[in-house]
Amino acid sequence: MNCFGCGTAMRKGNRDGVLVDACPNCGGVWLDAGELEALERRESRERAGLLHQARQELAEEMQQVLKIVDMCPRCQAARLKRTHRHGVQIDYCPNCKGLYFDDRELERVMKASKEKASMGFLEGVLSLFRKPDG
Repeated sequence: MNCFGCGTAMRKGNRDGVLVDACPNCGGVWLDAGELEALERRESRERAGLLHQARQELAEEMQQVLKIVDMCPRCQAARLKRTHRHGVQIDYCPNCKGLYFDDRELERVMKASKEKASMGFLEGVLSLFRKPDG
């Protein structure tokens, strides 16, 4: 989870027997529901219980991150879909129509598009010199 205050990745830690998320940058702390009360009542958990809770929370946070990764980075209103253009698989947003290209895919698409346009131009020039069928 990232810090609400500064956006830095928070670290899970033991604070008086309660698992908390703490920001190493600005010092912010996130407490899940009931953790403030547990700190106030001094209800501490054993180390093994804290480690188990930390693993569960990290797994849940990773699943949330993976879900967000598939979302459009521009509008965040739709999951990206896949299509092919000039033999290159690209990702696009059906909502805002944005396109995402992996490393060097845009160059490959542009090169193929340019080659196709050149072939069309060449065909047009050659047709001027062809004898009409007749």
